[in-house]
Formats: sequence, structure tokens, C-alpha cells
Amino acid sequence: ACMFYRLGVTSSNEERSPISMTYYPNPVMDVLNVELSVPMEIVLTNPLGHVEQRSKAQAGKTQMDLSSMRRGIYSLSVIYQGKVQMTRQLIKR
Repeated sequence: ACMFYRLGVTSSNEERSPISMTYYPNPVMDVLNVELSVPMEIVLTNPLGHVEQRSKAQAGKTQMDLSSMRRGIYSLSVIYQGKVQMTRQLIKR
């Protein structure tokens, strides 16, 4: 299933500007595709809260290699301008 989220962030001129993230597949085997509308940091944490992967991604499509990660449920968070904008559940098979 493909998940799409859109949210707004107030910019310095107080206008609402949409930030969007799409990620797929979920569940993921080896490669996670992430599409961002603006550059953001992507953080994957395990159920104990330990960071498994952290990467800065540019706007557009990027891929994350998750082949070395164990099977399980992880949290996928995106950080924009130093603040966590959203956190979603990701299943690794």
C-alpha cells in the first residue's frame, strides 16, 4: 500500500506552504522509496527508540537501503527545520 501525507508548515512570511512525503512499499523488504517536496532529514528508529538510520534527503525521490536491518516495526520520522513534522510506522520484512 502506498501512503501519502501532506501537511502545512508556516514559513517566515507566515504563509502556509505544503510539505509532502510519500513512502513505499510498506511493508518493505530491502529498498524504501521516499519522495519529499522539500529537503528534510529522515530518521528510522527501532521499537526501543534507538536510531537505525539517519539521512538528509533532497526534494524529490530518494532511496534508502534497509537490507541490513532486522525484520520488525520501525518508526519513520521526517524532520524539517529542526522539528519532527510527522512520524509513521514502517514494517521491515
